[in-house]
Amino acid sequence: MGDDDRQNALADVMELARLLHALRGLSDEVETLLADAMKNARSSGLSQVLIAEAAALSSSRVSQVVKSDGVTVPRSQVHDRVRKISEWPAEALKPYRASFSGRMTTPPYQRRRRPTHASNE
Repeated sequence: MGDDDRQNALADVMELARLLHALRGLSDEVETLLADAMKNARSSGLSQVLIAEAAALSSSRVSQVVKSDGVTVPRSQVHDRVRKISEWPAEALKPYRASFSGRMTTPPYQRRRRPTHASNE
């Protein structure tokens, strides 16, 4: 292995270590955003059970998160940041998303019934 090969191998190590460090920081931010999203969902009236199912977490973990102290970021800001983060590495993350077991139940609220009109026949 020549000097150039060694230098390139070391550059790969450094670049991947830098990327890993950045992704860990991003992971921390995503965890914080998830906590804010769960708090926002709970404050809007959704049950902890529905939130837990959507997040693939236990109800007790959701309870801990929504009862924790701290300022909650408004839902619109959470949504905007999540959209930006999600769009960036979409293709790179596809293989890893397949193992996520969360489930969105729609609609998470009572369906409105159409008013029925009584007939005088």
